[in-house]
Amino acid sequence: MNETTKNLSTSKDPNSLPLFKRMVILTNERFPLIVNILLVTGTILALNKILKIPFGLTTFLLTLFINLFLLLLLRWTDELKDHDKDVLAHPLRPIPRGLVKVKELKSIIEKTMILFLAFGALIFLFFSLPSLVFYIITLAWMHLMYKEFFVGTKLQNFPFIYAVLHQLLIIPMSFMNAFILTSNLKSTVPLNSIFILSIIFLSSFFAYEVGRKLNPDAHPALKTYLHCFGKTKVLTLLIILETILFLCLYILGYKIVGYILTTIIFIKLFQWYLKPHLFKKTEDTIALQVLAVSWLIAFVTY
Repeated sequence: MNETTKNLSTSKDPNSLPLFKRMVILTNERFPLIVNILLVTGTILALNKILKIPFGLTTFLLTLFINLFLLLLLRWTDELKDHDKDVLAHPLRPIPRGLVKVKELKSIIEKTMILFLAFGALIFLFFSLPSLVFYIITLAWMHLMYKEFFVGTKLQNFPFIYAVLHQLLIIPMSFMNAFILTSNLKSTVPLNSIFILSIIFLSSFFAYEVGRKLNPDAHPALKTYLHCFGKTKVLTLLIILETILFLCLYILGYKIVGYILTTIIFIKLFQWYLKPHLFKKTEDTIALQVLAVSWLIAFVTY
């Protein structure tokens, strides 16, 4: 028996590890921590810029951790909801391959939601009533998403409505973050500007949700937008989302940022439309936009 075979035969089966360790493996595989830290940090810094408030390390770190934990919970719920599709299209992902059982993940999600709801009382103590209100709205909306809005899989037969309902979560999260960041300051939250900023986040995330699934050979079980609507309608939807993104950036005074981002995306979209085999480059560019838009708002002077 050679060394490699020996190591394989004596190594512990990951599926037999304690639940906590298996959840760590699942999270490492399905929740890229560095990317999410960059994403959340960018949105917080963009909010800081629009709010015109000084940077506070304590509020920044607390907002960062709250958002990371909410996104992690959201990732777990998506893993659970996508189980049936992943069994067919992505059998090597943690849940389909049996690393964590559906029943175990469901129990963890529900207990975590209760824990997060109790955590809301601390938000009220340390921050403000408006931040608590939007935190509870965020959790309530996440619960509705987790329960498929109590209509089961029927909603998935309407992918556009399904996507819109899921992207709307960004709006209460943006207001929650704004009120947390300003809780210890004598400054008012510019509601109109925060709403417009949340639409910027929403349109970029929505574009990513549509644009990350442009592979014409994707498994039919995934029911991608390309599979459901066809290439022309997907292109039209992405153009509309990018136009909304541009208009909101223009309103906030970031017209140069809007021109640059939308021009790059439009070029990549038409390249993909004419040459579908280039879908990966278009997907990567749209994904990069999600990070770029918040960081550019944070650091570009208008």
